[in-house]
Amino acid sequence: MSDVRSAKGFEFSSLGIGAVLKSHRLRVPPYQREYAWTHEEVRQLYEDLTNAKLEGKDYFLGTIVTIHTGDSNPLEIVDGQQRLTSTAILLAAIRNHIQSIGGAALIVESINNEFLNTIDRVAGARVSKLTLNIDDNVFFSKLVSSETTSKAPKTTRTSHELLLDAAKIAKDWVRDLTKTLSVADQPARLNDWLEYIEFGATVILLKTQNGAQAFKMFETLNDRGLKTSQADLVKSYLFGQSGHRV
Repeated sequence: MSDVRSAKGFEFSSLGIGAVLKSHRLRVPPYQREYAWTHEEVRQLYEDLTNAKLEGKDYFLGTIVTIHTGDSNPLEIVDGQQRLTSTAILLAAIRNHIQSIGGAALIVESINNEFLNTIDRVAGARVSKLTLNIDDNVFFSKLVSSETTSKAPKTTRTSHELLLDAAKIAKDWVRDLTKTLSVADQPARLNDWLEYIEFGATVILLKTQNGAQAFKMFETLNDRGLKTSQADLVKSYLFGQSGHRV
């Protein structure tokens, strides 16, 4: 459960990064850069999650900065595309592995229908919870689709190569996680990880009402001269904006 607070046009809540994907439709605006995480950055994310979970700790992934233009519209991502995309790819890898061993159909259904996709009743179609920019979205959608697990989509850009590499890292990570377990025990282990991604790998989701607010917060959070944590920065800024109100 997230703790939602607001102040002068801002709303922020602490929740798992999986819960962000589960609870919201998200869109990378056209002006945002393409997917850019390298092999090292993706592998580091998955290793950090593994180490934190093995130690029985929550893992803080920073702040996701978005623009909220209406309840019927996706949240526009100002900061957080790389983390959200890499997490979605990991969820797809978990789903693919469970599919490959022919078990736990309900977990597969949950990942597909709750974390990766939703139904657009107006369009009458299934749509991705996370939409990337115009250069990456078709490739990304095919990459995480449950219908294309046997054949990777064709790459035409550097960002596509990076997305494909992230999918390979995620696939290898899931394989290593389950290789010592019997086929019967693997779905339970992966469901345990699904729970951790939904609740234990936490972020602060910041919703702003317009681009000016979003970029002001983005610049504040990415000021190299600041040494406090992103969580502290968000809370200090928003409580400062709200004055004496709780």
